[in-house]
Amino acid sequence: MRKLVAGLFGLAVLAVIVGIGGVSFSSHASGGETSTITDYTADFTVKADGDLDVVETLTVDFPISRHGIFRFFDTRDNPNGSHSRVLPEHVSVTRDGQSEDYSRESESRARYLTLKIGRANTLLDGTHVYRIRYTIPGALSPGTNGSRTQFYWDLIPAGWQMPINQSHLTVHLPAQAHDFKCAVGVGQTSGCTAEGEGTDTLTVLTGSLAPNTPVTIRVGLDIPTPSAHMLPWSSRLDPVFGRHPVVLGGVLVLAFLAALGGFTLTRSTHEKQPAYPLMYAPPDGIGPAQAAYILTEKVD
Repeated sequence: MRKLVAGLFGLAVLAVIVGIGGVSFSSHASGGETSTITDYTADFTVKADGDLDVVETLTVDFPISRHGIFRFFDTRDNPNGSHSRVLPEHVSVTRDGQSEDYSRESESRARYLTLKIGRANTLLDGTHVYRIRYTIPGALSPGTNGSRTQFYWDLIPAGWQMPINQSHLTVHLPAQAHDFKCAVGVGQTSGCTAEGEGTDTLTVLTGSLAPNTPVTIRVGLDIPTPSAHMLPWSSRLDPVFGRHPVVLGGVLVLAFLAALGGFTLTRSTHEKQPAYPLMYAPPDGIGPAQAAYILTEKVD
């Protein structure tokens, strides 16, 4: 029994160590960039079911030869809380009107999803126009300032490592906008020109932006809040549990079956502890018939 308890304790300690190793405590660090986004034009279509369709058109100037650009998505930056994720779907990329290659990579222990846009055997210089299309589910969240629902989003995320000379951002909403706020920079409350209060189309204009500077809007909508896709665990545990409950459940079932099989195999080779020590005569005061009854609990 002590061996079984020790084995279970060891497995628990191992699981805790693996879990701690998978949790990210680091922040995303940006590297140096020589390229510039001379014009950042983006169109956002918010649907009543919470899906967000985005088209980003970027005019990029490469003063020195580069293979392409990077598009970063912070999967934890979701207004619905830590149990929801920002995961782009149906991604497509073009450069100068032609389809462009890209690959997906994870950084900072699965917190950041990176699109590496470009080709390893192609170097670019001069000016090029990129168009990035994608859909993000669950972009609407419950209102916080008296609104039934709100759209609270970084129209330009903080992950862009290139400076931006100017931006023109258009947001199409499923209802009329009210309590419209726009801000430039982390923790700021102003800094951009916004139009469209009381309509279903918003326009946001900015001047030059330094690298890693977000442009954020918050707008109230008088519509029911759609249900967001949630996972049972926080996004900080994604390196341990992944993002697919079905896959995690399958792994846990297989682990349980393996543990059960190991336990059964161990028990099959276990020698039972004898109930009584080896004796050549009954104990003092116990006759042969009494001893036989004690051992067999039967009357011959």
